[in-house]
Amino acid sequence: MNGQTVGSRLRQEIRRLGYTRMRAFADATGIPYSTLQGYTADTRKPGGEHLPTMLDAGVDMAWVLTGSATGNVSRHAALD
Repeated sequence: MNGQTVGSRLRQEIRRLGYTRMRAFADATGIPYSTLQGYTADTRKPGGEHLPTMLDAGVDMAWVLTGSATGNVSRHAALD
């Protein structure tokens, strides 16, 4: 998994979806900003409460959680 964390992969996914600010993604999905900050800082793990919301927004949660590509999403070089 090349040292990437769930939080770093989630940040990459949010950027891949075109969001340049975490707050914009939080507002668009209804996930509280502080919760999203916890996910991206790796102080919280995404759970069942917000997984469906992120899936509906287009986040490849299988990749975010495991680091294994699903083949459903085209990814370019990692964005850090």
